[in-house]
Amino acid sequence: MTDKQNNSIAISLAAATCTLFGTAPTNPVNAQEDPGWDFDTSFLYYGESDGRVQDASLSLLAKRWFADDKDLTLTLTVDSLTGASASGATPMDVAQTFTSPSGNAVYTIPAGQHPLDDTFLDTRVAISASWQQPLGRLYKVQLVTNPLEAGLDDHIYFSKEASSGGRGFGGGGCGCN
Repeated sequence: MTDKQNNSIAISLAAATCTLFGTAPTNPVNAQEDPGWDFDTSFLYYGESDGRVQDASLSLLAKRWFADDKDLTLTLTVDSLTGASASGATPMDVAQTFTSPSGNAVYTIPAGQHPLDDTFLDTRVAISASWQQPLGRLYKVQLVTNPLEAGLDDHIYFSKEASSGGRGFGGGGCGCN
């Protein structure tokens, strides 16, 4: 390579370097907005093939972050379980008569059939809210609507996943919460 070619390459590299250092960003820089709401939802449907048992569950979680590391968490869970359920009795060679748990209905199971209560319906609703904010430089404090429930949730999560806190949605995969 000649000196003239080396000089031409050096000039080209210097021009390219200066061009790179002198360019403006291609994307405009936006100011960071205040944190807002975050929503998580889940829906579960379970139904057995014979139509005997059905479960529908809906969970909603809304979380709002505020300045200074504060946050508000709201949760709503609705669960409905319906369908024929075992009464604890075993099939007999004679017809069996049962009373519903409320005592308002009577039903008879023919001989040889497994006793099932087809009037079963259980619907549960849970609502909770919590507020969390810093307490000093190193700690946070959390106020919850139901401290007993929060303590039970901590126990469940620690037992299932060897972690504590969080109290969002269950995620152990066993379906026990």
